[in-house]
Amino acid sequence: MQAGEYARAVEAFAQAIRTLDNDTDVWLKLGDAHFGLTYFDVARVNKARNCWEQAIAKNPSLLPARRKLLNFWVEWANANTGGLRAKSLAQAGACARDLLRLSSGDKQARFAANWAVVELWIMREPVDQRRLDEAIRELRKLQTEDPDNAEVHYAVARAQVYRGMELLRAGHFDEGQSSIDSGVKTMEQAARRYPNNAAFAYRRVQLLLLVGPRLPKSPTSEQIREKTQEFNSLLFTLAERARAFGRPDDKEYEAICVTAALMAKRAGRMEDAEKIYRELLVTNPDSALGRVHLSELMRADGKDRLDEALAILVEPRKGTPPTGVPGVVARDAERRALIAATDIRLERYSALLEKSDPAAGELLSRVEADLKTIAETEPESARYLKLVGKKQLFQSDPAASARTLERALKVSPGPGERLHFEILFLLGRACQLSDQPGNAEKYFGEILKGLDYPPARYELTRLLIARNALDEARQQLEQLRKTLPVSPELDKLEQTLKEKSKPPEGP
Repeated sequence: MQAGEYARAVEAFAQAIRTLDNDTDVWLKLGDAHFGLTYFDVARVNKARNCWEQAIAKNPSLLPARRKLLNFWVEWANANTGGLRAKSLAQAGACARDLLRLSSGDKQARFAANWAVVELWIMREPVDQRRLDEAIRELRKLQTEDPDNAEVHYAVARAQVYRGMELLRAGHFDEGQSSIDSGVKTMEQAARRYPNNAAFAYRRVQLLLLVGPRLPKSPTSEQIREKTQEFNSLLFTLAERARAFGRPDDKEYEAICVTAALMAKRAGRMEDAEKIYRELLVTNPDSALGRVHLSELMRADGKDRLDEALAILVEPRKGTPPTGVPGVVARDAERRALIAATDIRLERYSALLEKSDPAAGELLSRVEADLKTIAETEPESARYLKLVGKKQLFQSDPAASARTLERALKVSPGPGERLHFEILFLLGRACQLSDQPGNAEKYFGEILKGLDYPPARYELTRLLIARNALDEARQQLEQLRKTLPVSPELDKLEQTLKEKSKPPEGP
């Protein structure tokens, strides 16, 4: 169905509800019609859910409504993070338990009820230990009863891995490593039983990413390097296997392809990564996620590919938008593409501004129009505020930029996300330019605690030299030389450090 057909269906079923309030079939269809419009309006998600809940209120034993509600909460949990994911997992578990009271043999409900418990425990939400043990036992039973379901094996393996990680944190190395190894073996054995199944190969990659390379107790730097290289090669091989057996109409095909490209990048195979993204865009031209990742790969090549990256990001949608939770996810990916395009336009604007090019004004107008569009749906999001702060920085207003970026930092997703580091770097630059060297040092230092990012280390070294912290500056410069052995900028910095280190001349 097209968007117009869903909209007309909403009107028709809403009209029918006014006279057939107790007709559960009409409530179900009204919910489905709202769910068809989520790409255009995320509020339709709650409207659809409310309709299905109304149908259940009218008839508590209505299984189709309960299954729709369960599917929604499972998909919504998987589409979100943090507190929203935790809330959705709890709702999914409750829906599954309600469904099991009516249909005790429902495998999907049995899985969801126990999967939700394990996932909440992994998120460090309060979970009763006996309930957790019971959930893991039930999932193990489902491994035998529903062996074709990769999600079941993955859930058991994740539980084993995270239990092992808890034991490692508590200092029980052998026991913890044994539990982690058991989790890896669980997923490996399942994948081997289904060698031509994309879902099993994909879940194996996801699990190994949680675990990391297998290292001895006290590894040398050479052992770490070798094991990491071997591990990254294995991840790429497995991810490519998943992609080879995936089909373009599979629900996870886009995610599998993006993961394969990311594993290629991780293994240092940049040409393979770009090839995978381009092949994804041939089979699915509307993959905004693929376009965003491909543009990031191009930007990493240098400024000479900015125009090419921008052209990929602004490609208009060609096909019918997805519905339901995938519709919300697709719309968010398209917003990410717009945000990435705006970021590139800001970089180009800065370059034109430095050359006093009159075209800078026209480009700024486009940037401001993009920012207005983004603000309509997320006026206080970290990614929007980052763009505003960056624009203010380029417009020589570092004090305003620092204030905006501090707001962005407060709502950023945290140190595990690239956006967090991008905000910290811009904030450090804004503080440098607004005469706040202490704060600038703090922000660049925070980046380096979680990421070896040479531009941040370079700016931190400059600041350390400026305040005569020469030993610290020397240490940072040594680290930079390992990453950039040949660099005119570092040569100049090294010369400045040498001059500063000279003893004062006598009278």
